[in-house]
Amino acid sequence: MHGHQTQLLCHGVLPLVPASGLVILGCEDGTLPFWPIAPTGIPSGPTAEVPPLTETPTSTTPATPVFPPGRYGHRRDARRRRPWLVAGLAVVTLIVGALVSVRLYKNYGDPAYDAQVVNFTDIADDGLTLRFRVTIPDGGQATCVLRARAKDGATVGTQELPVSDQPGDGATAVTHRLVTTAKPFIGEVLRCRPAG
Repeated sequence: MHGHQTQLLCHGVLPLVPASGLVILGCEDGTLPFWPIAPTGIPSGPTAEVPPLTETPTSTTPATPVFPPGRYGHRRDARRRRPWLVAGLAVVTLIVGALVSVRLYKNYGDPAYDAQVVNFTDIADDGLTLRFRVTIPDGGQATCVLRARAKDGATVGTQELPVSDQPGDGATAVTHRLVTTAKPFIGEVLRCRPAG
């Protein structure tokens, strides 16, 4: 038994009414196991009976909430769902996603057209020389997009350069002079893709 729980010390409980005006519940033998309780309108006297206790149900929840009229705006009636609309949107989303994926793969993801900058040299106010390697399938052609940027990150020159496969067992080496509108700081190959 925990210290904060009440303990039943007797079996029969009788209302006792002392001269102080408080109703005290006591045991049949006259002992007082409970604290005094303030008058609550319970009839007192030698023949007084304690009224029966009533229970208040605590789990009566209506199926839908009931709101006072005129408050919380107008409640909409349950609408019919349109499963064909959801299915149609899902199909359209999948088709658009597939088209975007194919386009991005052609532009950026094909390892056959992978380019790597070797270096950039001869930096002047009007351009730089860019050396890079690109992997092209045997006998194929590619179009590479070159870009030069200034020190502040602004683009000062771009160019699309056609590149043909060179005989050999590796990547095709390319050296190209990229003309710029201001002094460049860095040269880049943005991407290479199949020519056409």
